[in-house]
Amino acid sequence: MSEEDHEFWHNYNWDWKSPIDVKNFVDDALERDVYQYAWGALEHLGEENFYFIWWNSVQDAIKAIVQKFSEADLRTSIGHLLEGEFDECDPSIFDALLKHVPAFPQNYPEIEEYLETVMPEDWFSDWWEYSWYPFIGRYLTWTFWGPETMARSIHIDPVYLTRIFNNSVKAENPYRTFRARVALASNPNCPKEILQFLWTNRDSENWLLRDYEEENVITYLGGKYVIDSNHSSIQEIKDEAKLTLEFGVDTNERWDSGPGAQYVENILDINWEADNARTCLMAAFAKNTNLSDAQYADLFKETHPLVRYFLSKNPSLQKEFKVAFALESPTFSFTPYNEDPSQSEEVTLK
Repeated sequence: MSEEDHEFWHNYNWDWKSPIDVKNFVDDALERDVYQYAWGALEHLGEENFYFIWWNSVQDAIKAIVQKFSEADLRTSIGHLLEGEFDECDPSIFDALLKHVPAFPQNYPEIEEYLETVMPEDWFSDWWEYSWYPFIGRYLTWTFWGPETMARSIHIDPVYLTRIFNNSVKAENPYRTFRARVALASNPNCPKEILQFLWTNRDSENWLLRDYEEENVITYLGGKYVIDSNHSSIQEIKDEAKLTLEFGVDTNERWDSGPGAQYVENILDINWEADNARTCLMAAFAKNTNLSDAQYADLFKETHPLVRYFLSKNPSLQKEFKVAFALESPTFSFTPYNEDPSQSEEVTLK
């Protein structure tokens, strides 16, 4: 990208006042080759500049029009953002729509074709393949992956949640499997058979098993996901899952190696470097408002302070546990991972 293009985005006016401004943004982005994959076009800005100049600006601009546009203008603007001569818009755009637009995409049936592009039934889209953004400088460690935002959405048709889980079975990287499944575990609209698989296997590495070679190690039979414990590859697959539990699978600077998987703000809403994968799964369950009384009772037995803190805030918890937590007043203390450890202060959630 030319220096002129760098200056263009650095000085861009993100204060969209009408759908025309949104359309002009799309036209500008298409003209400057950043609409489908902004990082590929803007990487010469450097990671920090990309984050502040593009990613934050896009997300803040979309959040702003949600707050100030009329419903009709917002719908028109979303149409501009998601329709054009391209396969997918940059992950920052669709992610912001999922996070900030009320009842999106449930109340926007006109974008069904776009959803099918993002999360098709039988192949990996660019959204799945290329939307992992980990910046591994300690003070700008920001791990985002598009499908995990979809997996958390309570306004998306569960058919797409099933596709995300099925993709996690054949995912090419175990950290994608991990983050997809943790995100799904927190979603009250997650299909019961997926939650049951994760819940049943929560105390072993089995909830992290994947079947990258598609050898039917995990199959869907009789309304549930079943593990073939006698499969010839099962031990190798289990060994990898055990490594994943402790974030022990090697990564490098390439996005496809899944670096930064332990930085969980985008899946658990807390700027915390996770101690292990199981804690993340149990914390996700603790946030889920659609579990059974028996599951909440089992979660109440968990001792990790983050799990207890999240569970204490769950409005679906039985009265007896709410009373117990009122007496206990669970807290969770941690040092945010994107600050200099020598200068940052511990944060306590109460």
